[in-house]
Amino acid sequence: MALEKPYPIFLYLLLALLSHSVVAQPSNNNIISLGTSLTAVENGSFWFSPSGDFAFGFRKIEKEDGFLLAIWFNKIPDKTIIWSAVLETTGDALVAPNGSKVELKSDGLFQLVDPKGDQIWIASPSGNGTDHAAMLDTGNFVLVGHESQNLWQSFDHPSDTILPGQVLHSPAQLVSRYSQNNFSRGKFLLRLQDDGNLVLWTTHYPMTLANIPYWESHVFGDGFSLVFNQTGSIFVQSSNKIRSRVYHLMLHLHKISIRGLLLIMMEFLSAIPIPRVIVPVHGQLVTTYRKIFATKLLNIQEVELVDSTATVSLMMG
Repeated sequence: MALEKPYPIFLYLLLALLSHSVVAQPSNNNIISLGTSLTAVENGSFWFSPSGDFAFGFRKIEKEDGFLLAIWFNKIPDKTIIWSAVLETTGDALVAPNGSKVELKSDGLFQLVDPKGDQIWIASPSGNGTDHAAMLDTGNFVLVGHESQNLWQSFDHPSDTILPGQVLHSPAQLVSRYSQNNFSRGKFLLRLQDDGNLVLWTTHYPMTLANIPYWESHVFGDGFSLVFNQTGSIFVQSSNKIRSRVYHLMLHLHKISIRGLLLIMMEFLSAIPIPRVIVPVHGQLVTTYRKIFATKLLNIQEVELVDSTATVSLMMG
């Protein structure tokens, strides 16, 4: 994948609501049976969630010959990607050549192979015990066992986005992409550490090692999780049921821009009452419509924010 000059980035809070127009007609049955596959070609097929809100499949990379194996919002024009398969060695998004195939084999193995049939990615663990796969309306892609248990799910392997209902258990992290159209690892990451501390780091670019922390929750302990619930609240929660402490990330609106903190911008259109909230690459507000919130760590260019931004504080509740 071609590299570009890295941009300064922000961690932004992407709040969105999907419009009700159907871009692609989903199947009435979202069950993906053993022996099913998708091929990386222009105008190829996808696997949809029951409502059609989400799609799983191959996405052509702009100005490149390759494809991403990805999940995206399906009912909006920009079809924002919220998950993609990555290379284990570097953490960069995996770029599959034209003609590659993702397949749920008859033995339950879920893998991506190149046009020669060589394996280039695998959902692990998978294989024996897999009954079927499914793209859910939560945005989660799952491999389901014979006893209806999730053997593998995309929610356990986030890239730069966390969705409502998704819980990240320590250690876990979100990593920014290099730029809007370059899905290599970026220069910033949000990490829920083993000690329970939630930390924003810069990285030793282009290496994957964390470099300098520039924000942290100062919450320590075993068994912490980063939770994004269905109401749009994000918090770090202890698994100690006796203490039952929940640390909420609170957003405080200002009229200034602070690099490196959570940013939130919103715009409303009277014609459609449900807003999408986003800070895009060019720094100007773009309004589309979704019914799902998402939090994304993304590279964006230098911007001067003229609308409300938000800093982060932590409180115990």
